[in-house]
This record gives sequence, structure tokens and C-alpha cells, in this order.
Amino acid sequence: MANKKKITENIDDLSLEISNELNIQQQIDLEQAMIELEKISEQLEDPNIKLNDAIELFKKGAELAKICHKELTEAEIKIKEIKADLSEIEFRKEN
Repeated sequence: MANKKKITENIDDLSLEISNELNIQQQIDLEQAMIELEKISEQLEDPNIKLNDAIELFKKGAELAKICHKELTEAEIKIKEIKADLSEIEFRKEN
């Protein structure tokens, strides 16, 4: 019973922490989102987790996954832009 209470408290703490970050429209960086996803993953692996708690955690994990995807997509675009700039410099140097 104490284990279930601890899990519920951890979920509540994590939920509050994530909600606060998302609700104040602060951009969570990729590293923070990945750390939070890892915490959620660990909690979801607990066989004693209640279904409603698991659903809530899964929902928060999905939001964090969206943030990760957005951050990675933006990073990929920046890298492509940098490579294009370098290619342009190399092309000019050769001519």
C-alpha cells in the first residue's frame, strides 16, 4: 500500500512539474523533455500503477514527445542551412 501511495505522489509531483512548465508557455528544451520522458517511462513500467495514473502519464509523455520532435526537426533544419552555407562557400572557392 505504501508503494502505491509513493507512486501516486511521484505521479502527482511529476504531473504538477510538467503542467507548470507547459502552462506558463515556457519552452522546454530537448534535454529536459528527454529527462522527463525517462522518468515517465520508469513510472509506467511499474506493475502497480493505476490505469488512470498511467493514462495521465502517457498523455504527458505524448506532449513531451511532441516537444522533442519539434526540437529535433528545428535542429535538422538548422544543420541543413549550415551545410548549405558551407557548400556555397566551397562552390565560390572552387570558381
